[in-house]
Formats: sequence, C-alpha cells, structure tokens
Amino acid sequence: VPKPPELPDTLLEYRNSLLQMQGLSAEELQQPGTRFQRAISLFQTGQAEQALVELDWLNDNLPEPNQLVLQFRTQVLAQLGRNEEATASFTLYQKTNADPSNLDCVKIQLAAWNNDVLAAQSAIDGAVKLHQQSSVGLYNMACAAALCGRAFRRQDAAAEASKFETQALDLLGKAVAAGYKNAELLKKDVDFADLHKDERF
Repeated sequence: VPKPPELPDTLLEYRNSLLQMQGLSAEELQQPGTRFQRAISLFQTGQAEQALVELDWLNDNLPEPNQLVLQFRTQVLAQLGRNEEATASFTLYQKTNADPSNLDCVKIQLAAWNNDVLAAQSAIDGAVKLHQQSSVGLYNMACAAALCGRAFRRQDAAAEASKFETQALDLLGKAVAAGYKNAELLKKDVDFADLHKDERF
C-alpha cells in the first residue's frame, strides 16, 4: 500500500516569521504591520498571552478599529478564558465590514472556548444553512468546526472534540463538492493541523 504524501508543517511559516523578527531593529518591531504579524505568529504557535500584548497595543494605537486585529483579539481572549472581554471585542468586530462567514466562525469559537457545546453546535448548524451555497463559506465553517474540536480537546472534552472534528471533515467534503479548489491552502491551513493525523483528511 503506497504511503499517502506527507502534509506540510502548518506552523513552519509562523516559527520562521518569529525567527526572522529577531533580526529586526527596535524601530522595525514597533511598526504596526510587524506587530500584527508577530501577534499572529505568536497566537498560532501557542503563545496567546504574548500575542495579546501585541494585539492590545494595536487596538489601542491604530487610528480606527481594525477588522483583523479585532478578529484575532477576540479569538485570543476567548482562548485565554477572558469571556467578557472576548464578547466585548466581538461586539466591536461585528461593527466592521467583516465577511459574514468569518464573523460566524469567530462567534462559534467564542461558544466553544466558553465550553458551551450546544451553543457552538447550534451556531455551526445555523451558519452552514446560511453559507451552504458558498464553497468558501463552507470551508470557513469546516475551519470553525475543526477549531471547536481543538477548543474542546484542550478543555478535556474528548468526545465532544471528536464530534466537531468529524463535522469539520464532512464540511470540508461539502466545500470541495461545492467547488472549493485551493488545495495548497487546505494542506497548510493551521486550522486543520489537528486533523492531519486522521486518515480521512
């Protein structure tokens, strides 16, 4: 039986980004674009507290609310269990012109990190109905389900995590059937990193 091709290390680009930043000057590190890239790289490599320092700085110092800063700040706060702050950040995020499926994805993660299985499942089911005609919308819902799996697994709820991971794989299949074609992104998308060990992926 031929071995399936190895999937790429989804965290490599984020680790490399952090390594490259070690060579930057103090002035370069203060640039908003650099701070945002550092925040994302820290968040994706499991350094949420440090990521939040950068996101808070951006949130306080940019001239107007930034959609991506608010999106990731909401996710980081939720992951750290700071639910009231995460909800407040999400309220600000909703006021930006964010893509509806991205908004739904963040809303779903808020429920998952709040350990609310029913709310997370209900939000996914509602969002799937809304976005069922869109391959990108279905892909984003697959991401949301996979991230729910990660959230519940980290909260020692393995059975719930497994259900969301199975749903993520199902939604990925639906996204591809609906026309999703970006195989390269799919292979390296960090949201699906926990599914790489599943032969169905």
